[in-house]
Formats: sequence, structure tokens, C-alpha cells
Amino acid sequence: MAGLIARGQVEERLVEGMAKAGFPLAKHAPLHERPIGKALYQDNELIFNRALDGKSSSFCVLATREADGSVAVHWYNPDPNGATLKREEYLRKTLLPPGASEEMVAAVVGRVCGDAAKKKPNQMFLDPHTHFGSMCPPLVGPDGNTTRWGNVKYDDGVSYLTDNLRKALFYHIDYYALTTHNSFSKTAFDFMSWAGHWLGFLPVPATELTAPLKEPNGPHFLVLMKNANVGDYLTRGILSRRERLDMPSYFSGMGMKEMLDVLFSLQKNNLAALGIAHPVNFNSPSLPVPIVGLYSAVDTGALSLDQAHMLAQRFDTIAMWNPSLHSKADEVRVENPQLKSFLREVNRKHVGNRRLWVNQTNYALAQELHESFGICTHFETDEHKTLPFIRQDGGKGYVLGGDSLAMGMTVIEAPAETFKGRMSVPELIDMIRTRAAEMHGKVFAVARPEAITVHAERAAVPEQLRRVARRAEHALTRRYAGMLVRDFFDLLFSGELDDIGNMSGG
Repeated sequence: MAGLIARGQVEERLVEGMAKAGFPLAKHAPLHERPIGKALYQDNELIFNRALDGKSSSFCVLATREADGSVAVHWYNPDPNGATLKREEYLRKTLLPPGASEEMVAAVVGRVCGDAAKKKPNQMFLDPHTHFGSMCPPLVGPDGNTTRWGNVKYDDGVSYLTDNLRKALFYHIDYYALTTHNSFSKTAFDFMSWAGHWLGFLPVPATELTAPLKEPNGPHFLVLMKNANVGDYLTRGILSRRERLDMPSYFSGMGMKEMLDVLFSLQKNNLAALGIAHPVNFNSPSLPVPIVGLYSAVDTGALSLDQAHMLAQRFDTIAMWNPSLHSKADEVRVENPQLKSFLREVNRKHVGNRRLWVNQTNYALAQELHESFGICTHFETDEHKTLPFIRQDGGKGYVLGGDSLAMGMTVIEAPAETFKGRMSVPELIDMIRTRAAEMHGKVFAVARPEAITVHAERAAVPEQLRRVARRAEHALTRRYAGMLVRDFFDLLFSGELDDIGNMSGG
């Protein structure tokens, strides 16, 4: 039996063992040159990522130094067949006590390697649809002064971008797209590029556009850009045309046809890949946001079903699941008989029942369009209220669970025979556009007689995080309501009564 490690050296042995196994340690110093870097990579943490060697996809391990000298090691088991795993089986956490044996450290490294083998080096994860509200929690600087970041006006989430990135790392995201509503923030992209260089992920310049069929509302489309210069072109061609509205998800000043002409031109020149967000949408009545989505627009009469199909086949990818959508036992309210018949039939064909549960219907629709038109599918978090890492009581690391990134993933698998290292973002866009890599969405759902649903272990928020989750939900509702009210009165006072009428339909 290997001997005990001297107190205080457990961390050193872990770093050595992880490095030998192919998981380099991210450096604190470059990130801590900026105050915000300390929120991304905290003093008591060790972040390991096999992507830091430039040869493999991301697999991240997060360890924390505890007050008693122990080290808590956390990582995510991405087992593609793990839909019904218990929480402790897919959210790994183990404690190395002070003076742990060499065997104990080796066993932890071995478990990490075993789970990392379930995500092949040429297999990458993309989060194509995310939002935020502010850059970072308040920070106290060396001078004792507190730096506070206010909510950005160009996106409608309530989470901190630093929390988003930390969770993306933990769930092995290789490509992270911040899809701010109807805008592109070069500042946020530059920050993510800096952070990603040191931590091992690649940001994708991106936006989520509302394509107005009845201003200021319409279907939502994702634009994943080849580089930040495309964002400048997009700003000139589309974003600068947006008239002043407080709600970031509204767009007034350009119709869908004119907007799509610009987007399809970018796509044709392989400067951007285009995605359809939540094609069938139903939001909770607690959030006063109207129905949006390409196929939801058919139900409003803004498009025919044939027109929706013609548009859909021109896109690169379509959402097959979105945890932010309404999840209660209510069917999507569809009045259009042709659309209802079509959606019931694709549910019967791809799921086995004809019920119009919102995510089940998106799942079935995405499979149908993939078969019919060759469109890739994607899992989108559409995250607006990311939960932060919260300390476990008693000095045992972090509380884990309740994250949308644990419910599914978008998988991109490069051909093994030509794989020489993780693709750059321009190479990623080329591969999506040309279908040179396999890309598909996966959800950790189980089939029940009445519906397919995410397994309860994946969706449940741990007790210690529920208060935080409730506060985020309330903050999001208040933010939406405030923006909608301000837009309503702005349009009322300016005499734009038609736009007020269209605020309640997509």
C-alpha cells in the first residue's frame, strides 16, 4: 500500500497526477491580472482541462481547497447513455482528506480518466444559445472599493456572464455562443476570448435575431459567426436598423424578408451558420413574453405551413430541446388545423404519441426536418438565469445540480481519421455549413406513455440552491415586465398603436 502524503501536499500530488493523465492545470496568474479574472477562477480553486494541450476536446475538472486541508474534486460525467443516472453518478464529487494516500489520489485521477473516455478527443460540445444580464458579481478591489456591474441593456438575462462561463467549463463546453438579443457585443466577445484562451474554451461570435413578421415580434433565429468582423457587417446590415425598444427581444425597423436576405448572403459565403431557435414555443404565463418561433408563426397566420417548411430547409440547424420553455403538463395551444395535424403526426412518428407537449413537439419536429432536409439538430439551453456555484455546508466543495447543461448537449464529432486537434471557430462554421462534421442535439430524457421528459434527477434543483433559483426567476419576471411596460407606454405616447397590438402575438 502506498504511504500517506504529507499534510499540505495532497494538492501537489493531484496536480502531478492530473498532468500525467493529460489534464493540465489552468494558471491563476494571467487571469488574476484583471479583477474580473478572480471571479472566473477563484483563489481556492484548481481548474484542470485536457483542452489546454490543444490536441483534445474539453474535459474540465474543478477542485477546491478546503479550510481543513482537504481537496474536493468535482467533474461532470458526460455518459451519452446516462439519461437515468443518479445525481451523484453524473455529477461526481469526491473528497481527498489531509494526508490522503497516494492510492487515493491515483484512484480519483483514474475515475476522471474513465469518465473522460466517454467524451472522445474529437467530440466537441457546443452551447449555441445563451443569455446574460451582467458581467460579474460585485468585487472588492485591493483598495477596498466595490466594483458593481449594472444590467446590460442589450440582453435580457439575469445571470452573470462569469457564472455562465464557469458552468460551461464544468459541463465540458468547447464552443460557447453568447446570443445576445438583436445585438452583438464586441466587449463581451473580447472578454470571453481572453478568458477562453487561459481556461480552454472557444467563444463563438453570435446573436439571436427576432425576424419581425408583425413588428416588433416574430421567429427567433441564431447567427453563429465566423469571426467578430462578421459582427461589424451584421451591425451595418441589420442591427443598426433596429429602432429604440427597451425589450431586447423585440425588433422594429426591418421586416423578416429583408433581414433574411442579409442572413442568407452571409450563410452563402460561409461567414455564418444559421439556426432556428425554439421553433414551437410556449412560455409560462408568469413571463409576459408572447409566442415566438418559426412554426408558432403559422398559428398566428403570419406564415403558411408550406412557407415555414421552405424557410426551415435553408437553415443549418434547428433546436430539438430547450429547457427554458414551459415544462408543465400543458399542451401547446394550436388553432391552425393544418399545423395541428402536422405536429400531431410528427409526434406519432418520432415519439409514439400525438400529444403536443412543447419540448416533445420540438424534438419530433427537429427529427422530421433532419430527415426531410438534412438540417442538423441542436440542444439549446437558452439560459437566462444560470445558477452560480454555491459552497456546500461543512467545507465539502460545491453544491451541484439543477443546471440546464446537465439536461442535454449539442455534440459535434469531427472525422477521427482527419482529426488533428480541436477546430478553430472558423473551421467549426465551415464544418457546420458543409456538414463535414456530424452535429446533433441530445437530451437526457425518458419516454413515458404521456410524453418524453427530462429525467427528474437531471432537472431537480438541490434544496440549497432553491432560494437562489427562486430569486433568479423573480428577477427575470420583474425585468421582463418592466421592459414591456416601458415599451408599451413609449409606443402609446408616440402614437404607434399598431405596434402595441402586435406585442401580444408572434
